[in-house]
Amino acid sequence: VGTLREGVREHVRTAVRFLREVHGSLRPAEVTRAAVTELLDLMAQRPTKLRGEERALTLPELAERYQDRPDVPRMSGRTQEVR
Repeated sequence: VGTLREGVREHVRTAVRFLREVHGSLRPAEVTRAAVTELLDLMAQRPTKLRGEERALTLPELAERYQDRPDVPRMSGRTQEVR
């Protein structure tokens, strides 16, 4: 087993951070299909570009802030895929 490239590690860290922002600290056995579905639904609402001050907001806060803004480009399904 080789080591993961830095880009892959960054993707994993971001996904884990989003999961914690949405569901708190779950044990691996507690990560259900429903929890992942909720996470992906919120990720789909996240804008592709964030202003400086928005980078400190959690994923749920960003989804709420942009829920009534259909004019804002969102993360695509391709962006959400695990690499």
